[in-house]
Amino acid sequence: RLKAAHADLGAAASPVELLACASALRHATLPPAVSEPRASRTPVFRSALLLCLGLFGECSALVMRS
Repeated sequence: RLKAAHADLGAAASPVELLACASALRHATLPPAVSEPRASRTPVFRSALLLCLGLFGECSALVMRS
């Protein structure tokens, strides 16, 4: 989760995480807030799994592929 990077956005958290996943796939990299400090090799990202929990307990899962 990127909550540590953007704090608690309430209902806007899921769209922000969707944009972050789309950007990570487009640029083939992870944001520094969630990536390991030292990678032994550059990984290739082809898909991302986004799990969202709504304010009223609803849950959704989305798989994104590049």
